[in-house]
Amino acid sequence: MVICCKDYLTNKHTIDIRTLDRDELLKRIDYIQSLYRTYRDLFLKTKQKIENHYLNKTNDYLSESHLLGQFSFLSQRLSRLREIIESFEIYSLLSKSRLDGFEQITSIYNKIQTEFLTFKFNLFDPNDTQFDLFYNQLNHTLCDIDQKLYQILDKDLHRILHSPSHHSFNALKLLARYENLHIKFFDSTEFLIDIIQWYEKEELEKVKIIYNQCRTTPTIERDHPPTIGRILWARRMYKRIRMAYVEFMKRVELKDNLIMKKITENFLMIANEFSIYELLYHQHWYNTLSDVVNLMCNPLLVRQNLIRQLYINYDPFIDVVLRECELLARYSIAMPDLGYKLLLDRTRIRFSYERLKKLLKDFSILLAKAHPTSYELVEKVMTQVDSTLAIGLNNLNWLSKNLDELFLPAEENISLMSDFLSQISSLIIHRIEEPINEVSRFEILEFPDDSIDFKQFVHDIQQQIISKAEKLDSLSMQIESAVLHVIQMFFDKAGYKSKPFEQKLGDIDLMQLSAMQRLTIQMFVQETAKSVRKTRNPTQFILPPSNEWERFNELCNEFLSSFETRLIEALTLCAKNTFEMIKIRANPTLWN
Repeated sequence: MVICCKDYLTNKHTIDIRTLDRDELLKRIDYIQSLYRTYRDLFLKTKQKIENHYLNKTNDYLSESHLLGQFSFLSQRLSRLREIIESFEIYSLLSKSRLDGFEQITSIYNKIQTEFLTFKFNLFDPNDTQFDLFYNQLNHTLCDIDQKLYQILDKDLHRILHSPSHHSFNALKLLARYENLHIKFFDSTEFLIDIIQWYEKEELEKVKIIYNQCRTTPTIERDHPPTIGRILWARRMYKRIRMAYVEFMKRVELKDNLIMKKITENFLMIANEFSIYELLYHQHWYNTLSDVVNLMCNPLLVRQNLIRQLYINYDPFIDVVLRECELLARYSIAMPDLGYKLLLDRTRIRFSYERLKKLLKDFSILLAKAHPTSYELVEKVMTQVDSTLAIGLNNLNWLSKNLDELFLPAEENISLMSDFLSQISSLIIHRIEEPINEVSRFEILEFPDDSIDFKQFVHDIQQQIISKAEKLDSLSMQIESAVLHVIQMFFDKAGYKSKPFEQKLGDIDLMQLSAMQRLTIQMFVQETAKSVRKTRNPTQFILPPSNEWERFNELCNEFLSSFETRLIEALTLCAKNTFEMIKIRANPTLWN
């Protein structure tokens, strides 16, 4: 049987058994050992029967070592070979593990495994002791490896437990990684007891102290509202002690441990305090939801009575509650249906707020685009924009679904009003003010450098005045035409297309002007003004005036009068400069 077993192991001595596949080799060893146990059991039964039958005779010839000695030796050698192979399989995980500090251990293991594969010995020869020596050396080496593992684990656990950013849960994970190596001589009980003692003193007690000291003013994360920040603080503190406690409870070896029973009592007491703390603030948050809904039912806009400025009627507390709803949903904390509705509407509410803020910004700069001389008229036509914004002052709130009824008309009217005011300002600057400035700088007379006869001098002045008066008359008509065009634009914008502008004649009393102003107006303006006024049709059909139309018409006349006054002032300055030039030219020695 021994010969057959050797042939079975080595394929009739054609291979080295170390080259066989591990599973195949172990299977053959199991078959041979099973065969040996079967033979041994049968031998012992047969021996017992013989001894019972021949009670008075010696049975030395029934010696087990005599009959099964070689088979027993082979079974013993194969058992040791099996231990070596299984040890290599277990310790091979060290080279695959990513734990720090295993480099030296892996090197030792790889060296002894290489020696086994290259070592020459006869497994089946009882006189060959090389295999037994290697077996003893391997056990000694593995014991050294186990001691080094204990030292590395103890060092790593100490580092983890004493690090500010780690705690016993990380130590348990590290211990589990060592246990998953399934090293034969490794016992984790001692380390486990050290971890639970650390957990009791350094985590449970510290969390209890922190809770008692900081529960009124806890450390709240950035961008977290106060109420939900306190709830999340309590949950973080609870999670800090819960994770390790759950892992402890999974370990059967700690079930009846006295230290673990004490830890359970303390843990349940602290967890109960955290639950009550969270419940109180959670209930407080529930109660604030109704207040937020009341705030969101207020109108979108408010107006300050003293000025035209509009303000967004948005309480910052709404943002706080919306942020709290986001955090509650993120951390799977229960909240009522109203909270989920606010959570669904938060994007629409914030978008509406930003859109409304831009709308009011565009509205506030409309007056900045208006020319200073037209402020009062702009105020009148701005009522069209005000009417589109009125819905936000009365009918709409932050819970309304039809906010486009405000945004679309208001954005369109503000855009149109902005274009209108830009056109008005451009007309006033380029077609009214620039010509008026040109009139004030206008040179009516040009004198030659040579001396001239007095009669010739008077004749030249008359000729120049006639020609330059036509130019001034053209500028005056251009200015008046532009002013009337601006007024007509305001009339059309105000909705008075069927009611034309009525100009009041005689607004400027020439008898109240100075002699120089009368002279200037008589020379350059009076005849032109009369001719222009004759072209107007004061008897044009006019509808019965209303109070608003009369006030608007009066503002337009004031607007016209302001530019007529500025034109007369410019003509006066032009005439004054001309008279000064005549005086200097008529008697140059007097001015030298």
